[in-house]
Amino acid sequence: MRLARISLAVLPLVLLAACTVNPRPVVVNTPPAVVATTPATTAMGASGSIVIPMSAMPPAGLCRVWVPGVDPAAQQLPGNCADAASKLPAGGVLIRG
Repeated sequence: MRLARISLAVLPLVLLAACTVNPRPVVVNTPPAVVATTPATTAMGASGSIVIPMSAMPPAGLCRVWVPGVDPAAQQLPGNCADAASKLPAGGVLIRG
């Protein structure tokens, strides 16, 4: 009987000890330093922007090569993105739909 009372008295302490948090060291990796760079001049000029008519945008899932300065009617038709990327001429832009 006495053993049962001691066991009941010690049981909550054992359960509390099992629930304690085991503190572990926290390793914090510092991010790499940010390096400031100047933007490169693009083939389209200093602004880096071109105007593409909405009617010339490729449908979803397709890509189109756009060459600045070429008439929209003379641009390549939309197609497979991998094929379009492999046919990208100098100064051309790959547009993803």
